[in-house]
Amino acid sequence: MKEALDHLKSGRLPQAEAAYQEILRDSAGGRDAPGDPGPPVAGRILVDVHSNLGVTLQLLGKVDESIASYRCALEIDPDYMDAHNNLGAAYLRQGRLDEAAVSYARAVELDPAHSTAHANLGALYQKMGRYEEAIAACRRALELNSEIVDAHNSLGNGLQMLGHLDDAFASYHRALELNPNSVDSYSNLGAVLHKKGELDESVDVLRYALEFSPDHSGLHNNLGISLKGLEKLDEAVASYRRASRFFPISRTRTATSASLCTIRNATRRRSPRAGVRSKSIRTMPRRTAIWVILSKCGAISMRRLTRSAAR
Repeated sequence: MKEALDHLKSGRLPQAEAAYQEILRDSAGGRDAPGDPGPPVAGRILVDVHSNLGVTLQLLGKVDESIASYRCALEIDPDYMDAHNNLGAAYLRQGRLDEAAVSYARAVELDPAHSTAHANLGALYQKMGRYEEAIAACRRALELNSEIVDAHNSLGNGLQMLGHLDDAFASYHRALELNPNSVDSYSNLGAVLHKKGELDESVDVLRYALEFSPDHSGLHNNLGISLKGLEKLDEAVASYRRASRFFPISRTRTATSASLCTIRNATRRRSPRAGVRSKSIRTMPRRTAIWVILSKCGAISMRRLTRSAAR
């Protein structure tokens, strides 16, 4: 058991899978280990073996098999919180959102003080469009642990969808305070800036993030949306095409393709705003301009901003 767990913790996943499978075979044969004529593996240990094997299989991309392992663990111990939580993650990976919601909700029920379980449930509710429930779950997660970056992002997404843009902005602010390299936070920040009508700032933030994450589909997609709003149609088309190339989900790819068609059919009229940026941003060096935007939400300190501007 220890050897298998060491393999798992060290990322040696094929070896971990083989070790856990061997433990299960030995248990089925009525012995604890090769050459050991002792009693079968105890039920509590078997629960951990099935659950850890499920984690291993999930990390290897064998999601169907991982679900079967989690279910075996839960047959032995129906109240094993970790197995419910991990089963929810496996269902989510397969797009089985309703089943994932049941598993995550059961995990929260079994351990109401488990911040990650609340955060997982909140993120799932946000994906399902259950925004009020998502906000409540994320806020509960953050009451238990205020430093969960994903919970701040999911909370911001739920607030944004309900039109609470300033509150969403504050949530992304906190996510970037906790992790200034969170690409999803930059993508979300760019989206909420767009909705707030600050298109130039949205473009700057998204382009800045793309410098260190050029393959992030959400950044390209949101950049295309803001560029389209500025009527920079050729640039918007290029962004949508990059987004479509990197999108792993066909539904989102379809939405991006629809945006491309809309642009192709749009009148090439340019608004007076097109190509015009806020003077306070336009006249600054690029790096400083990004820090000005981020300093609005406290993600970058004004001391750092001042040092950069003096260069």
